Amino acid sequence: MTAPDGRRTDATQYLDGVHAIVEALAAGAAAGRTGTAWLMGGNIGALYFRNGWVVGAELEGAAWVRTMLVNSGRLAPTAWNDFVAAWARTDGDPPTAVPDAIGLGAPEWVALGREATTEAAFELLPPNRPDVVADMVFQRDGVPPWTGSGRPIAFSWLRWEMDRRQSVLDLLQAVVTPESPIARLADERVGPVQVSAQQWRFLAALSDGATPRSVARRLGASTFATTILAAQLMRLGMVGRRSGAGAWRPPPEAFPRSLFGAALPAVGGARVPRG
Repeated sequence: MTAPDGRRTDATQYLDGVHAIVEALAAGAAAGRTGTAWLMGGNIGALYFRNGWVVGAELEGAAWVRTMLVNSGRLAPTAWNDFVAAWARTDGDPPTAVPDAIGLGAPEWVALGREATTEAAFELLPPNRPDVVADMVFQRDGVPPWTGSGRPIAFSWLRWEMDRRQSVLDLLQAVVTPESPIARLADERVGPVQVSAQQWRFLAALSDGATPRSVARRLGASTFATTILAAQLMRLGMVGRRSGAGAWRPPPEAFPRSLFGAALPAVGGARVPRG
């Protein structure tokens, strides 16, 4: 069997269907299996297991730890290659614990690994999406050595987090989805507006035809994170949904109170809330 990256591997299990795959991975985790789950569903990628723990992931064309650091400008592609090569060596000095990225320390590296792994699992095996055709080949090898640099994740926690993210996106459907065309709105607010660094990067990355998913790929961020950022900026009146009639902002009552609290008050009967 040849893996997507060209490596010859020993296929041990083939499955199709999101539910069957998730249950098989849960059983494998409980049994302490080690190997690579090559997945083709909502996207193409892999989840890596070591002794039943999820130790890393890769996701084709979307956020994983490499793209999160490289696309943000904090890490040169050659530096990532050096990091991977150092972990692959079996002789010489022990490899560095984290890639040589600007301002990157061990706690953030652990957090990035957790976010990237969750993003990959959510994109590859989206909950409540029976329309996604998913296939998996589980192989007893192919786990990259660099995955030993992070902190393992329990598959049971990963399932819980995937379900949580799906529930949040379900609540946001009337506001924005990962595939919604979005655009900056004309400044209709009274007074200055303070945004976070993440929100500013999101605004700067918006272009014609942008969606939360396309912004995520441009920034090297997770699609879930950029969908949340889009909703936050819509609530502030800075971003809107794009349609044939132009950009518009969902009404205040569309924003679920369980996520955002009480609606921002509108001024003068305006549809767009103002600060």
